[in-house]
Amino acid sequence: MRAPDNDFGTKGQLTCTDSDTVRHFDFLTNTTTDHHSAAQNAGMEHGMGGHGGADYHLMRNWVDAVSNKDWSHIGTTARDTLASHLLVFAAEEARVTGKVVSFSEFASRR
Repeated sequence: MRAPDNDFGTKGQLTCTDSDTVRHFDFLTNTTTDHHSAAQNAGMEHGMGGHGGADYHLMRNWVDAVSNKDWSHIGTTARDTLASHLLVFAAEEARVTGKVVSFSEFASRR
């Protein structure tokens, strides 16, 4: 069992306690609510449960889009995907070098 992931905001905290539960603690009301999602485990039977089930949904939406020639369920363009990958690579360069990396300069070198 892995340690829980915690994300803090100005009004509360989210904790991923397991593969299908997110616990929300509200700083303003001092209350805790557990949110469960069976969809998190989608695709496990097909070996596609990675990233909390997102891999399965990504592939399912892609196959649906190609099969039906309906791209409305694909939320991003190829350009968006390239930009998000470049952003991660720039962040990794910053981590490795310990220096601030300008995204526009990084992207122009690629």
